Amino acid sequence: MNNLPATTRTFHYGELEFSEAIMIGGVPHLTRLAIGEWLEYADPQTSIDTIVSRNPHILEFQLPSLLMATDGKKYETFVYNPTGFLLIAMESAQPKAIELKIAIAKFVAHFTQAPQIKMNDYRSIRNRITALVKSIVKETDPVSVLEHWEEIVYLCDLIGKPYPNIKLMRQVVEQLTLMGGIDILLPNGKKAKGGDE
Repeated sequence: MNNLPATTRTFHYGELEFSEAIMIGGVPHLTRLAIGEWLEYADPQTSIDTIVSRNPHILEFQLPSLLMATDGKKYETFVYNPTGFLLIAMESAQPKAIELKIAIAKFVAHFTQAPQIKMNDYRSIRNRITALVKSIVKETDPVSVLEHWEEIVYLCDLIGKPYPNIKLMRQVVEQLTLMGGIDILLPNGKKAKGGDE
């Protein structure tokens, strides 16, 4: 355990939001309070302690940590990595835990029941996604953007690929275009010269 106290912060990931987390090696570790509050227990810390004591396999995913309270006092506690959080939630009967279990089950079912795609079809789908991404990056019509995005989502789900970050791609193209003296390949396949000409 580090002798220097860590200061907790809120942590957000998608729709998940936790009141207390510390980063260890770039990985969020959650306090018992944060997990218990997320699961909406009346007594968050005690409820998590009960779950962990009944399920000792979770101990493997906790780390001792010295934290700084808001009043400036130091206290020792345990924090849980994402696997620990998931195991705690899986042992909980709280409504949010049940929603999480159902979401995980649907995720697993989606990818285990996915149709087997032949390599040529897979390549065709990847090429179509690439073409749609190139189109959507330069598109200004909101209806066309939405239509392209819906097709991208469908195709990415079909082959089990993450969705592309269109906003980031647009920012990169805009930023590169502003840089001087650099040839930039735009989404339409044409080259744009950086700098004044």
